[in-house]
Amino acid sequence: MLTMTETSETKFMAWIYKDGKRFQKVFWHPRRELKYRNSVKDLSIFDTEGLRDLLNITRNQSKTLFEHLKNDTEPDDNSKMQNKYFKLKKTVAELLFSEMDLSDIPNMQFVTDFPEKKKDWAGSEFVAGASSSGKTYYIKEKVLRNLRGPAKQRRNFLFISNQYDLDETLKELRKPKYNKWFHGIDVSDESIKNAMELSNYTVEQYFAEEIRRPVYDMPKGSVILCDDLEDSLIKTPMFHLINKMLRTFRHRGVGVIFIIHRIKAGTLSSQANQSVKYLTTFPKSQRGKVLQLFIDMGMRKVDAVRNLNDMKLARGRHCSLHMFAPTALITEEYLRLF
Repeated sequence: MLTMTETSETKFMAWIYKDGKRFQKVFWHPRRELKYRNSVKDLSIFDTEGLRDLLNITRNQSKTLFEHLKNDTEPDDNSKMQNKYFKLKKTVAELLFSEMDLSDIPNMQFVTDFPEKKKDWAGSEFVAGASSSGKTYYIKEKVLRNLRGPAKQRRNFLFISNQYDLDETLKELRKPKYNKWFHGIDVSDESIKNAMELSNYTVEQYFAEEIRRPVYDMPKGSVILCDDLEDSLIKTPMFHLINKMLRTFRHRGVGVIFIIHRIKAGTLSSQANQSVKYLTTFPKSQRGKVLQLFIDMGMRKVDAVRNLNDMKLARGRHCSLHMFAPTALITEEYLRLF
């Protein structure tokens, strides 16, 4: 169940931010206990098109049933609504255990930040989305939240990208004030060729000295970000290294974020789909692929469609799947166990 009450058994899931600042932690509890269950002031927030479709009830029926729920009354014995009422009551009770909704509070949102303790493993994440879907912006904001936070929580970041020197989205991270914590390596064809000419490297030597060595020198608690590498001259060794990092760098305490265009990219994404803590996608730009991903993850089709419909008009572009138990879907507005 989801709760805002921390106990010795709970597991942290996400932050609630209010007006851009951390406001409240959200936890998962392994058992359903009423004393920890979240409450809502107005049950009508559950009166959505998705819920009505799920229970096969009309708007008028839904209005009547929710009035009974609010007043703690029941339809008459002879009413055909009685069966629908108990289905609705059970569904709402289930949602109070497994779902949180901030869609009607514009100054609040769910956020998945890096862990507070600098030396703790930062986690691993696979970020997949079409061009201009918001991948790099999403990552930039996540890194900036850490770098703008308390000094004792700031991590070291290494960003490897085919467009590192040109990407305007990364402009703020390249500012001198972040040089102590944030470093980048541009692996565009031009940058690699210039480095090879300057140092008389072969491609293999360039990769060993300019990529592999800095990666293995990153201290515990740091994060390595790999973006836009499918067209790089070092694509093959780079993807072998990424797969190895996803499998083993948790033991070194080093986090990995892998950014690519496709959710399903064959051998390029297979290791990521099996190893990461978060899988972040962008439903507004690739609805069909995200729908299939939800179903592959174990959602019922009706729940997957409901999630996509809710996100269609939601704030923000991204949704993150929490892949480690408990599995959950996290967007700016919704946090749902599944």
